Amino acid sequence: MTALLSRRALLASVALGCVTSLPVQAAMRRIEPTPMRRIAPRLTTEFRHSAALRDAVARSAKAQRASRRAAKKQTAPPHPPAAYVRTAARHGIPAWVLYGVALQESQLKFGTRTLPYPWTLCVRGRGLRFGSYASTVAALKKLVAAGITNIDCGAMQVNWHWHGDKLRTAEHALEPHANLDIGARILRACFDRRRNWVTAVADYHTGGNPAARARGQRYARQTFARLARMGVPLKGALA
Repeated sequence: MTALLSRRALLASVALGCVTSLPVQAAMRRIEPTPMRRIAPRLTTEFRHSAALRDAVARSAKAQRASRRAAKKQTAPPHPPAAYVRTAARHGIPAWVLYGVALQESQLKFGTRTLPYPWTLCVRGRGLRFGSYASTVAALKKLVAAGITNIDCGAMQVNWHWHGDKLRTAEHALEPHANLDIGARILRACFDRRRNWVTAVADYHTGGNPAARARGQRYARQTFARLARMGVPLKGALA
């Protein structure tokens, strides 16, 4: 009985941490701590490439959304250049419509800006840009003297063959304000026939030729799309 009580006392003391038997101590000395390592999954090359592709697509989509937001916030200038505003008012034309036609007809890029360019001729469908008023006048005179009349003149690209009575002389045809005024008169006449500015812009390009209706419609879409990219939507352009 005494031996049994002694064993029970010994076991109780071990459980309470008061005494550790020699065999247990020996076993504990043999147990060394295992070094800890971070275990991370290893991605296959295919998975890495697909993950990179997904990231690239996500970045591209994010950039496109930001670009669209910026485009929506873009505001148009309060009005086109003063000469277009004055001429448009004189003929009862929305100023942005007149400016949009000039841009579509004779655009030239100056740094980050695109503007109508007055020293422009289009000879039988071939566009020519000159460096000055004098050189453009000289070229127009030479062409007319050679019997070529299918020539669009100036910023508004008024055709010499169809509107020579309005253009009168090479000097008058290419004087910027006179050219703008002639183009405005033609555009207003197109509107008076059709009572619609979009259709008037189409007819300005085609002369109202029914066979060229699709080309005129495409021209009108391009004209108003260009204004929209500048921050002038259709409703604003027609105001």
